Amino acid sequence: MGGALDPPSFFMTLSELKTEVFRRLDESQASPVYFSDLDVETSLNEGYETISEASEWYEDSAAINLLDETYYNLKALIGERFLRVTRVWNPQINVWLVPTSPRELDTRGFARWEKVTGQPRMWFVRGLWHLGLYPKVPVAGGTVKVYYKALPNPLTGDNDVPGFEEEYHLGLVDYAIYDLLAQTGETQKALGYYDSYLVVERALTAHASNRMRVDKLGVFGG
Repeated sequence: MGGALDPPSFFMTLSELKTEVFRRLDESQASPVYFSDLDVETSLNEGYETISEASEWYEDSAAINLLDETYYNLKALIGERFLRVTRVWNPQINVWLVPTSPRELDTRGFARWEKVTGQPRMWFVRGLWHLGLYPKVPVAGGTVKVYYKALPNPLTGDNDVPGFEEEYHLGLVDYAIYDLLAQTGETQKALGYYDSYLVVERALTAHASNRMRVDKLGVFGG
């Protein structure tokens, strides 16, 4: 089962992660029989994306230019690795926008609220990735700072290192071995490594959900 072979206890680069996968598979990295270097790298990055989406450990921010409209397509503005909005800061009036929903705006009696103009004070998401602001600005100008959960960029260079803390790096090795063994039909062995991966995923998820950063506190500004 994954994690049983005296794993290293330090942070690991992509090159070291690949070496560890080959070691646990008891396969020569120089002349592999079953899995190529690219196979291993692909599986490691699939694990990196999977654990990142599950734990939402990675947060970024972007300045969105304000237009005289209510909705902003964040996939188009931020990119395909965007997951979800967490907070929105309006630097024009130095306030955190209050999260709301179209239904709440409807029920609070804001007649024709999509037509109301002013500095945005509330935000919501419509559909999967359209950010809505209430009210909308009367003319284009200014920005809001959108904080969001996202997928990190894949590991591509030999010296690339996963962005989360080192104690969770070996979860990527467990996932990669699970994925590779599953491809060859070794289901029982694969599931053992997947169980080991899930332990790391849950630990990283708990760590990320409990983490408090100074820039999350509204009193410190955007």
